[in-house]
Amino acid sequence: MYGDHAHRVPVSSTKSMTGHMLAAGGAVEAAVVTEAIRTGVVPPTLNCDSPEDPAMNFVAHQAQEHDVTVGVSHSFGFGGHNAVLVLRRWRG
Repeated sequence: MYGDHAHRVPVSSTKSMTGHMLAAGGAVEAAVVTEAIRTGVVPPTLNCDSPEDPAMNFVAHQAQEHDVTVGVSHSFGFGGHNAVLVLRRWRG
């Protein structure tokens, strides 16, 4: 999906901090992505002690500063209810 950039793209999981929020999960994640774009701070993925691909930047244990211009939120729900939201910094 991200090609040669995959190992440089920060990947974060807010579910590690909030638990499963059922129907609210997608909305909260969209708010977190918006804040990451606004502030340039990507939230950490807690308990990410032994990732399957250690070369990936899973933003383990503490937040990282990045110039975030585009954020992607993947929401996979029960029963195959799936959505992907792409948010981009306003260039106006």
